[in-house]
Amino acid sequence: MWVILPGLALTPRDYAPLAAHLPGRVVVLEAWSLPTTADGLHQTLPQARRDASRDDGEPAERIDLIGHSIGGLAALEWALTDRVDSLTLLDPTTLDDAGTLHLPVGWAAPFGPAVRKLAMWALAGRDELSATERRARFGTVRGLQALATQLRQLPDLQARVTRLLPGTLPPTRQLVALPRFGSDSFRDAQRELAHDIGSEIVELPGWNHLFPIAHPAEVAALITARQG
Repeated sequence: MWVILPGLALTPRDYAPLAAHLPGRVVVLEAWSLPTTADGLHQTLPQARRDASRDDGEPAERIDLIGHSIGGLAALEWALTDRVDSLTLLDPTTLDDAGTLHLPVGWAAPFGPAVRKLAMWALAGRDELSATERRARFGTVRGLQALATQLRQLPDLQARVTRLLPGTLPPTRQLVALPRFGSDSFRDAQRELAHDIGSEIVELPGWNHLFPIAHPAEVAALITARQG
């Protein structure tokens, strides 16, 4: 089973093309219902629990964990606290990334759907959401509050991961986008994280932060190639 923990402001529908290229069952966290930054995330996502009670002699279902952006940091915490079979980090938020930005949800709500649509078209070449879903998630105080909650909880997540390191991780690959401009400091931070956790880093020149959305087939191939 594949479990995808999404980046901030990204939805299960955004990852549907990537999920379609992964073999077997895929679960994508619905971050508007359960914040990616929630403490004990692996214990509160029922559909992603490993079936450890099988008595038919068959091995328990494997869990291959994928985390993008803020979901990458959440995936790192999950892998450090519970057994998973593989871990793939896609442009993960690092331990030093600032998380103190306060989103003015009341003021931003009228502009949210348009900002979301423009950003997705600019960075991913499409927006998978319907106008109705876009409005519900990004055009209401309730929808934007879910994003603000994750931003507020980010420092706590970073602190929890820091306390868990160094720790034991499954085979871990870190895919890092390197846009054509302004990527030096980001690249250095990603390399430092890879060194700290012992991950295999793969740098992707010319791609931007939404590469799992923009290049789903290529990303799926990079993820599954390691499994032989």
